[in-house]
Amino acid sequence: MIHTYTDNRDIQRIDPNQCDIGSLYKPWYFIKLEHNTSCPNDINKICLLYNKYQARLRTMDVACTSYRSDPRHGEDLVNHAQAHLAEAMRTYGQINPIICTEHYDEPSTFLPGLIEDPGLTKRHCFEGHHRLITAETFLDREIDAEVCQLLDMDLPINYKNEYNQLFNDRFWSSFQQSHHRVPWFEWQSFIEPSRESKYLSLKKSFDFIKENKLYRGPGIDIGCGEGLFTQLASTELDIPMLGIDLEMGRIVRALIARHYNNRSDTTFTCTNWNNIDQFLAGKEFAMLLSVLHHMPDPVAFMKKIWRHIKTAIVEVRVRDTYTPENNHPTIVGYQTIDYFETLFKALGNYHYVQSIGDRRFYVLWKPY
Repeated sequence: MIHTYTDNRDIQRIDPNQCDIGSLYKPWYFIKLEHNTSCPNDINKICLLYNKYQARLRTMDVACTSYRSDPRHGEDLVNHAQAHLAEAMRTYGQINPIICTEHYDEPSTFLPGLIEDPGLTKRHCFEGHHRLITAETFLDREIDAEVCQLLDMDLPINYKNEYNQLFNDRFWSSFQQSHHRVPWFEWQSFIEPSRESKYLSLKKSFDFIKENKLYRGPGIDIGCGEGLFTQLASTELDIPMLGIDLEMGRIVRALIARHYNNRSDTTFTCTNWNNIDQFLAGKEFAMLLSVLHHMPDPVAFMKKIWRHIKTAIVEVRVRDTYTPENNHPTIVGYQTIDYFETLFKALGNYHYVQSIGDRRFYVLWKPY
């Protein structure tokens, strides 16, 4: 489900645990309430939740934003860290994580005097501040946290402008220079996917899968970029799709487009290829479009995928002989047609769909 923001003035705060990746919501401290709140007025912003991760943090690395004033500056800590809570945590451990947020891209004027470090060298405690202060005051230990990464967007949301922004360095790996940070897919292509050069090849591939009644359960799009073809696969094959990519900047754009198009059948996450196994469980279909020339060992990578997947659409770039790439930070080299077709035959069945320049499209499937 894609959560849509509702400004509910009857509640003081919204727990981000109630939100999924891709949700839009307004944190409680952005809303002016009649009772105690840190906001002097309503903040004309909304947050996109684009990632969550588990962490063990030093307590002093977490700023307490759940108080009107920071309890480390003048308030009586005992009022917030009772000894019985410390004893319970000492006996049973920390049962629930605290919730931290990361979302300020620029120096913040939202909560002057409350957030000491708006530049995000610290995380900010959203919920669980009692456990945080207890651990710091009585237990002298690290704290378990779920860190929610948020992107602030102005209201009303201009989805096209948000999608097209290049984002700052923390959204990109080191080899993504400014000229690499532009979108792979134009915003208009989400409305007219036939504008894309690969559209016809993919449409023929989807039709082949449907006509031959090949496996098409839940799917994964490896190297999804901003997720246009992830959405297309979900539509054409009528299956839920997960898109994964190495670059958080592209995943953020994919989530923006997902929300704009109300695509609850697609989800997106950022991950390293070394962690891909955890995302393959339960999947039957995969797309690998222009991915294998980035792999040091395409054979090993395909065999890893094929342990889980039953049907795949694969786009490969080929040369007459193996050609290493020395001028691109992420491309290893280009293999031959024979190299790939020998690999595909060893995996099961394959069907050559068509070519676009040096790009060849195949459908692969396991025998019934």
